[in-house]
Amino acid sequence: MPDDILIEDLPPETPSRDAWVPIMFDGEAGKYSIAQLLSLTEGSDVQNLDDEIAAQLHGATTKAALADADEMFGANSAAGFGLIKYTLANLVSSIFKTARTIANAQFAAASFKLFNAAGTPRALSFITTALTADRTLTLPDADVDLSRVLKAGASQNLTGTQVNFTAIPAGTKRITVSIVAMSTNGSSGVSLQLGDSGGIENTGYACSTGNGQSSTTDFPLTGGSGIAAAVYHGVVILTLEDAATNTWCITSQLARTDTPALLTVSGSKATSAVVDRFCLKSGNLTDTFDAGSASPLYE
Repeated sequence: MPDDILIEDLPPETPSRDAWVPIMFDGEAGKYSIAQLLSLTEGSDVQNLDDEIAAQLHGATTKAALADADEMFGANSAAGFGLIKYTLANLVSSIFKTARTIANAQFAAASFKLFNAAGTPRALSFITTALTADRTLTLPDADVDLSRVLKAGASQNLTGTQVNFTAIPAGTKRITVSIVAMSTNGSSGVSLQLGDSGGIENTGYACSTGNGQSSTTDFPLTGGSGIAAAVYHGVVILTLEDAATNTWCITSQLARTDTPALLTVSGSKATSAVVDRFCLKSGNLTDTFDAGSASPLYE
């Protein structure tokens, strides 16, 4: 057999544990069987390699604050799970990439969503597409119920001698009442009264109107009088001055659109308990509303 035959020139054979493989050991030629070569992989040096690596990883220096350039290692699922390395910056950018959902949170190009944990999926979305600069949402050092921040009450058509607005949200500190085209069939005008769980209260009011009237039984929004032809539009604002005493202040401006006139009233009232209702009523509770609507906004 010629001495210059190359391994690649030899014909392929079916592997066998009894086949021989040439080796060099300490400068001397020799041979090993496949079985002998396989036995080398069963030695303690190879068998304990995973334990040695684990021990080295566990004994490595701890770094509490990771840097973007710090390296980690893994298996590449796109290329036969070969060994790869990546930085912390690579990891973060991959996790928080567009439309990435992590457990109950989703990070998209211009939004952030939090999903409920069970049942029909519902999400709380923070949309940032309208922002032209960085904005900050600062929370107080207290529990916050966002449902109480701003809540619109139902608009009510004004009918009868008195219209009640109930179910004011607990914790309300400001009530804004928008009034449109309000009118009655008499001349006693329109007033506002506050109430609590004990009902509407008709005492303890301290107020004056822009036309020189005063009242201790209600807030006379139309100056203490009116005419059947009068039509009123405007806004009434009530603010909580002292939660300990349930004291509220009022400021109101209503314009008459049947004739040029502006009716104002300011004052205060302390209720016996937390305010949970108010009413609009005719001044004498005999005249009736014949037009208009009112809608509250609670803050």
